[in-house]
Amino acid sequence: MTSMGKRLLDADEFEQAKKMFTASLKLVPSQPYSLIYRSWVSLQLTDYKAAQRDIKKAIRLAPSIAMAWTTSASINAKQGHAKAARADVARALELQPTNVDTLLDCASVFWLLQDQEGLIKLCNEVLYLDPENASALHTKAMVKVALHRPSEALADFKTLLALEPDNPVRLINVGNALMETKQLEAALEMFEKALHIAPNNITAIFNKAVALGKMRRPAEALPVLDAALAQRPDERDFLEYRGYLLSQLEQYDEALELYTKILESSPHRYKLRTNRALLYTEMLRYAEAKKDLKLALQDSHDPLIRRNLAWLLATCPDDSVRDGAEGLKLIRSTPALPTSARRQAILASALAETGNFDLAIQTMHEAISLAAISEGNTAECARHNQNILKSFINHKPWRSTPTNPDDIACAKQTDSSDGE
Repeated sequence: MTSMGKRLLDADEFEQAKKMFTASLKLVPSQPYSLIYRSWVSLQLTDYKAAQRDIKKAIRLAPSIAMAWTTSASINAKQGHAKAARADVARALELQPTNVDTLLDCASVFWLLQDQEGLIKLCNEVLYLDPENASALHTKAMVKVALHRPSEALADFKTLLALEPDNPVRLINVGNALMETKQLEAALEMFEKALHIAPNNITAIFNKAVALGKMRRPAEALPVLDAALAQRPDERDFLEYRGYLLSQLEQYDEALELYTKILESSPHRYKLRTNRALLYTEMLRYAEAKKDLKLALQDSHDPLIRRNLAWLLATCPDDSVRDGAEGLKLIRSTPALPTSARRQAILASALAETGNFDLAIQTMHEAISLAAISEGNTAECARHNQNILKSFINHKPWRSTPTNPDDIACAKQTDSSDGE
């Protein structure tokens, strides 16, 4: 019965697995592995009380089984008991310091505890013992993604792909890492390869649409995204990205209807509210844009929202919306690197709006110098920045409109594809 319960557990048939382990324990109440497995099932079903009861009994019966301690660690970690979880991990590693399965189980606990450095250390230990261990390579790569080290993650994902070249999950992983490193053509190729192997893989379909969107090919991205929506018509992330693509295609009314419908049921999706604000600016509905950005700011301290609002306040063509003093205060309090070209351009615009043209000119020169060494700088952007500077030199504040798509500070550069 225990072996059958384990097969059900591996198949994520938790309720059936629990019944099987319970039947086994009725026959042999002191069987530690049945207790451990039933504890794990209870954990998956978020029945922490039952999970704790079974694992404590298993540890009393067989304190030398490392898996009992890693299961206890997972239960404690899930409940936020970090100190107890770490103590359980330490005990498991004392029992089996070089067992790959135990090391991976401990790594999963560190994942729950969001201990990235500890995770990488354990994965390295696994890879020392088993250089081609797919679980360790995958976990290590995912941690590097979380640590915003996409180039390192890409190297690990490519190693995985070499081991499993026809695995669509590995292809998607590589594609995601390539997108993070702005290698969009190569990312698109990975998603297409994944779809050649698994045509209905919804993650590959959606990510292909995102890659096309990032490549400024919304007309191609939209039918791809609709294929994902055909599988999951109520998926809010898909619907939100569809709104973004519609806005890129200048189908503003459709995009606005979609954004508004999602926000009615999920009013605290601050990234979506920010994107609706940007859409309002395209539609010259500046007061509504300002309102949305202020509401988004109540839900998040994301510096991008603050920069977008400061830019609107400093450069809006609508006199009733523009407020240079408020924009200046907002951008100065924005927690961002002073070496950001976008931030300096917004600061310069707010200074000009409040009449401090000398400092605005100096700050805009800084923005132009920083933009010149940034990856996203283009000839059009450089010309546009010079136009802003000339405006300040002529003692004229800058006015932003949807016809100025290359503003370095313009909020339209927000990325709607990011999750929340």
